[in-house]
Amino acid sequence: PLLSVEAATSDLEVRLLSSSVNAIAGQSTGHVVEVYNHGPGYAAPPVDLRLRINGSLWSGLDERCMSTSHEEVVCSIGVMGPGEKVAMLFGMYVEASYDGEVGLGVHVGSG
Repeated sequence: PLLSVEAATSDLEVRLLSSSVNAIAGQSTGHVVEVYNHGPGYAAPPVDLRLRINGSLWSGLDERCMSTSHEEVVCSIGVMGPGEKVAMLFGMYVEASYDGEVGLGVHVGSG
């Protein structure tokens, strides 16, 4: 007889760690984005991470990332096994003339 098998699902968590909670016009800030697969399955197809900013310019990107616009970058993480954690470093330069709230949005997806 044939057996039916379903792949175990993955449970991805994204954490944003910032060097400072205050953004100052004309200065750069550093950020680390961590993606963790709680499992129990593999995160496949490959995991992609999208980051969007406003009022800022990218001042540094992780080598796995590429800019798709002035405000957005996409990062290819690849397949993540259960319990695997990936950390990526980013820099933002807040435009000197900017007045308002600075935002960094993160979205992670598999497939």
